[in-house]
Amino acid sequence: MKRIGILLALICMSVAGTLLAQDKKAQAPSSDKEKQVNPLYELHLRTYVQARKYSDMEVAKDALYRMVVMNPSDSILFELGSLYYNSSQFIQSVLVMNDVLAVNPNFDQALAMKADGLRRIGALDKAAESYEGLYLKTGSVNSLYQLAFIQFDLKRYAEVLTNVDLLLKNPKSKDIKLTFDTAEGKPVKVDMALALTNLKGMVAAAEGKRDEAKKLFQEVLAKEPKFSLAKKELAKLKN
Repeated sequence: MKRIGILLALICMSVAGTLLAQDKKAQAPSSDKEKQVNPLYELHLRTYVQARKYSDMEVAKDALYRMVVMNPSDSILFELGSLYYNSSQFIQSVLVMNDVLAVNPNFDQALAMKADGLRRIGALDKAAESYEGLYLKTGSVNSLYQLAFIQFDLKRYAEVLTNVDLLLKNPKSKDIKLTFDTAEGKPVKVDMALALTNLKGMVAAAEGKRDEAKKLFQEVLAKEPKFSLAKKELAKLKN
């Protein structure tokens, strides 16, 4: 099942300017030179910027590690975790995001990336906790959507339906479109409301309510005939 990732808009690809602005303040070798930039630290920072320019992620990570040792700020740690995430090294990304949140518990982007990393490595219980925490903090519709699907995978069907109803009542969800692949592998935009109705059908099917499930899948396909996920779920019920 292809699901939209909430992190596409969150992953920071160019934090270097911010890091440079923040960290030129710290790193003074003595109290008499509080405003002086540590030359070694600045060398690592400029190495990082140049490595990102040339898409050399290994050199970029090495430079960030050296910066983290000298100044383990939340922004530097987050960039390191982002590099791991974008390289599909999700275990490392989650571990780094834990450190980010230890430094700054209110770093919502770090919590979102941690939640998605946990989902991708199959730690669904922990992922559900993180998505729930993110939703309670931010009211993010996408976080609640991801939480509902994880709860489905965990067979917590009553919680799925509760969150689906919350989403369907939320005005923000009406403007959101999700991308799924058609049977031919081409992307198709689907209203979140239709994806949620499809999820309700999946819950009904899982609970053995075949007639209710068929009705929900047919309702979805009447509005979006190219929604292959609904087609597949309906086909299962005809076998």
